[in-house]
Amino acid sequence: MHPILGTLGPLHLRAYGIMLVISFIVGTVLALRRAKRAGLDTGMMSNVCLLILFSSIIGSRLLHVWEHAGEYDGRAARALSIWEGGLSMLGGVVLAVAVSFVYVKAKGASFRRVADVVVPSLALGLFLTRIGCFLNGCCFGTVCTLPWGMTFPPVSAAGQQFPGAPIHPTQLYGALTGLSILAVLLLVERRPRPAGYLAGLFFILYAIGRFLVEFVRWHEPSLVALTLAGVEITTYQVICVGLLAVGASMFLTARPAVGRDVL
Repeated sequence: MHPILGTLGPLHLRAYGIMLVISFIVGTVLALRRAKRAGLDTGMMSNVCLLILFSSIIGSRLLHVWEHAGEYDGRAARALSIWEGGLSMLGGVVLAVAVSFVYVKAKGASFRRVADVVVPSLALGLFLTRIGCFLNGCCFGTVCTLPWGMTFPPVSAAGQQFPGAPIHPTQLYGALTGLSILAVLLLVERRPRPAGYLAGLFFILYAIGRFLVEFVRWHEPSLVALTLAGVEITTYQVICVGLLAVGASMFLTARPAVGRDVL
């Protein structure tokens, strides 16, 4: 675990922040190249990438603050202190999709085509940022008896929660999920696909992957949304069901372009 990779004068170069910056730069380059091949306006796509960056950070922070409202009660300034840590990725995904949808439709473009261009970058970003989570020691799992269980140092949140105990490296599970989704998307699009097919597939695979990881990821009791047959279902898993529905809808209604899209 290396939460701080180095210093630049008075600034600490935090692992998660560095990986976030790298994922944005690489993801934007990939998206713009794909947009050019798809015949989409690269200027519009640059704006989409910027909107995704800022809305994902805002959405991630909003969901985190909502989940831990008691910690920020009467401390509005602290709720804005993103540099102190505290981001819930699913909140960022939801807000980024909503904001980019509104922007793309306002520009009179096809959201399905834009989404198909962007989702490989999102999968790559998931891979890179989860590596950042691993280096930071956050988003950790529960006690693990499997051979790949990892013990985190006492100074980390994971080490404080499970001192000396091997736990599931859920950050790496998430990174592997992103890398696997990226590979599937690039493989699937080797054949012509209708608009929205690739994006729908991304949301389906991401929702399923995150839903499953949640079963071995540590969470506060306040994040339990409901209990079914003795199994705790978290708020994140409920959101995943919603994303799965969105993805299934896009995937099942994907049709070859015939003048204009319905979405």
